[in-house]
Order: sequence, then C-alpha cells, then structure tokens
Amino acid sequence: MYFYPFGPFEIVRDKLCISENKEDKKIFWQDVERTEAGLSEACGCYAFIIRNKIWYIGRTKIQGFKGECFTDHKLKIYNKALVQHPGKPKLMLVAKFTDTDRFSQPSDNHGDIIFLEKMLIGLSLKRNPDLINIRDTKLLRHLAVPGVINTWQGASTAKSVQLLKRSLGIE
Repeated sequence: MYFYPFGPFEIVRDKLCISENKEDKKIFWQDVERTEAGLSEACGCYAFIIRNKIWYIGRTKIQGFKGECFTDHKLKIYNKALVQHPGKPKLMLVAKFTDTDRFSQPSDNHGDIIFLEKMLIGLSLKRNPDLINIRDTKLLRHLAVPGVINTWQGASTAKSVQLLKRSLGIE
C-alpha cells in the first residue's frame, strides 16, 4: 500500500468564503481530473491549506474525494479558517494506490487511511498548533516527549534527549 500527494488545487472563493457555486465546484474537479484521471473518485487523505499552512486534515474511505471534500460540514470548517486567516485556499489530495498502480476504490476497509490521517494531523499540529481538527487531536496536543513532540523550553538540552533525537533522525 502506498499513497501519493497531488496538488495543490486552488479553491475558488466568493468574497471571504469558499464558493458554493456548482459551476465553480465542477471546474475544480475538472482541474483535478486533468491532473490525474480518476483522482476525484479515489480515496485517501486531504489537506486544506492557506498560505502554505495546513488548517484541516480529512479522510475519505467510503466515498471518493469529490463526494467528501466539499460537504456542508467541511465548508464551515474551511470558511472558519479563511475568515481568521485570509489567503488563497488550496486542497492537497493524498490518494491511496493499489499494488497495481491504480487508485484504491472507496470502501469501509481502509484502516491505513485512518492511520495516515492521524499521522498527518500530528505532523500538521507541529507546524500549526491552531489546526482546526478536533477529533484525534487531544492526545497529540497534550502528549509531551522532549525533543520529539511538544517540547518545553530548556528540556531539549539533556544528553538523553539529544540521543533520542539522533536515534529517531529528528536532528
């Protein structure tokens, strides 16, 4: 199993918010399909980005990206981020592939997508503590291991912390 990122794909805005115009969404998905045929119906994870910073990580496993990325719930999340952090909104699609280099089909049997979403959330929180995701973030926001995650000031100077960082390839 492997995943590959596609994008970023610019999302059309209507003043401050994401455009809900059907024609704008149609053009967005046509752009996605021009990049890679079949991508809009693939499953995997996606990232909502403003100014090179991820504000939301999502997943789709039962339906393709096209059916998941612009639901009413997601639009509320994206628009909340846009109001607080104006910029050009973009979407990255991280699609799952089969062993034969085809997009994996949506189903309820993709535990690896759930794992990848949690991992991407953790990585995104490191760069952006204001990530909008709520599910699966409480532990990641409060768990602390000096030099690895949520390091407090002065904690990363100990020899044991430095050894752990070197051993993990973090330095």
